[in-house]
Amino acid sequence: MSHSTIHDFYEKLLEEASFDLHERYSQLLTGIQWKAEEEEASLIAYIIEDMRARSSCYSPVTLRKWGAFRAWKSYAEQIGKRHGINFAFRESVFHEWNEGDPVLFRLLQQVIQCIVRERPPDIIHVSVETDTITLFYEQRRTGKGETFPEDFAKTAGVGVSVRQRQGISTTWVLKKRGVADDIDIDCR
Repeated sequence: MSHSTIHDFYEKLLEEASFDLHERYSQLLTGIQWKAEEEEASLIAYIIEDMRARSSCYSPVTLRKWGAFRAWKSYAEQIGKRHGINFAFRESVFHEWNEGDPVLFRLLQQVIQCIVRERPPDIIHVSVETDTITLFYEQRRTGKGETFPEDFAKTAGVGVSVRQRQGISTTWVLKKRGVADDIDIDCR
């Protein structure tokens, strides 16, 4: 079984799980919400919103409609709320990150998860240019954690580099079509 077949199978499973959370179970809870008392109804509303947010993390509808970056931006903001991280996005009008490629979306998910596992910063500045995404934040990397999967980046057609400046600021650079310089993608 090829990597693309496995990936397609995995994406299909995530899409089904996402649909179940967003449509089936959320709709059932909405029906219960109508019959519940005010206090219980607000709890159910919270559960519904949480299920829909999780659904979009698994298989975002925006991925097919608006592309990998828009889906990832929404995902990053959800992760930010959960971990107390603010995102400052600066996006050029035209860039190559809006294609609906699930592999690209998963790579971007992996990057943000890697940053969060390391030690979440207070704010991450995200700059999107034609073929490059730069994530900059001030936080010392601890050197503990797993290694970022280089083969995954290659499959997505993206070069990834991480640069530490003066031991305080960290910059992730993701560049499409080619490998970025100064590769140091140890996620520890």
